[in-house]
Amino acid sequence: MNATNDAPPAPTIKNPGNGAWTATQQPSLEANPVSDPEGEAVRYQFEVYKDAGLMHKVADGTSNNTGLIMPIVLLDKATHWWRVRAVDLHNAGSAWSLPAVLYVSTAPYQDPTIALTEPAIPMLPEVVNTPAGHRKQVTLRWEGTDPNIEPTVALYWSATNSGFAGNLIVDGLRQNAGTQSGSYVWDVSNLAPGAYHVYAVIYDTKGVGKAYAPGAVVIPSAQQAGSIVVTAGNNLRTSENGRTTAFNIRLGKAPKDKVVIPLSTSSAREGVATPADLTFTPQNWAVNQAVTVTGQNDCAPDGSKAYQVFSGKAQSVDPDYIGLSGRSVNVVNTDNIDFSATTSNRNLHICGLSKISERKVDARTWEYTLRAELTNSGHAVSGITAQLRQLPFGIQMLDNTLVFGAVGQGDIAKTNDTVILRTRIPISAAIFKLGIGFKWDIVVQP
Repeated sequence: MNATNDAPPAPTIKNPGNGAWTATQQPSLEANPVSDPEGEAVRYQFEVYKDAGLMHKVADGTSNNTGLIMPIVLLDKATHWWRVRAVDLHNAGSAWSLPAVLYVSTAPYQDPTIALTEPAIPMLPEVVNTPAGHRKQVTLRWEGTDPNIEPTVALYWSATNSGFAGNLIVDGLRQNAGTQSGSYVWDVSNLAPGAYHVYAVIYDTKGVGKAYAPGAVVIPSAQQAGSIVVTAGNNLRTSENGRTTAFNIRLGKAPKDKVVIPLSTSSAREGVATPADLTFTPQNWAVNQAVTVTGQNDCAPDGSKAYQVFSGKAQSVDPDYIGLSGRSVNVVNTDNIDFSATTSNRNLHICGLSKISERKVDARTWEYTLRAELTNSGHAVSGITAQLRQLPFGIQMLDNTLVFGAVGQGDIAKTNDTVILRTRIPISAAIFKLGIGFKWDIVVQP
């Protein structure tokens, strides 16, 4: 007779095996049987965790035989880890078995998919001050979908945007089941000048999805050989009545790939450049392309205003062109007839009355539906109510209130509201647009 009790040996996992999938949230767990050294009966203890480190237990149970049906419902579309041990009649327990991964997913299986959303265009890295000094970094962003289980995401770079035999950036990025957004900061400080196309791989144990970002990370050359050549005359002028001016842009040398040059102005209130961008290729790089600048009307009696037209920063996978800008072009926008004190607030100006509709009510009455614009030369406000209180002689008000939403400093606001007026004579749209004799009371929401 043995005076000391020996614990039973550790059982091994039988079913479901390591890495198995189950379509039920209350799966049956089964161990391979063991024999107690003293020949006594043993029972089996089961534990289920939600982490590989076995720190967060979600379920447990004991069975007098080698199988146990989970007494609680496990989280669907989630990964679990389970283990088992044997315990004899004297409560002496064996070592735990090695944990087994169990994937719980009740829905029919679908392959995971992913969209790498940034870089959306060719982009330069950002220089960031870190404890290790100045580093060049880019943030990669994606949206991944795995309706089955928690997937893993890996990121790679390639010299081209085709094929999936690239260089690993990072692996092991876990996300929850369903559709999830994620990001990763990539340190590119040690990369040589060039274009780096990024793709993402999303996978679980059954399927995989892959996709390239629409843009690329571009490390510029230390001395960029490209240039943007701007040819513009002196004393360029536009006007608030819509007068236009123009100038030309081309590249200084042939690019390796297309170069897109965005166009903008320092004040959209004064002038707008068209088209929104210019595209140059290795074939047309030396051909001048025209930029048209159109003066914009505002309601403020502000005189002639100077502004600039900007070309850049260039978007390209060519490291000699990425991020380059052309010289700015100076333009003056000439004021038109804007009357002062159109409202009870000196910083808010209403003009640009446009005729939405005209209806002849009878032989001597015309009805007009009008809409107006507002310019804010003061501080930003969250909302404005304008009430028409004074009209030129002979005009009758039927509906006299306009409501504007938030208006920033220097911004021009439009509204869907209208005012309705009646007159004894027909009035042209050009006369209404001048706004002569119209006065407005203003209530501002700060």
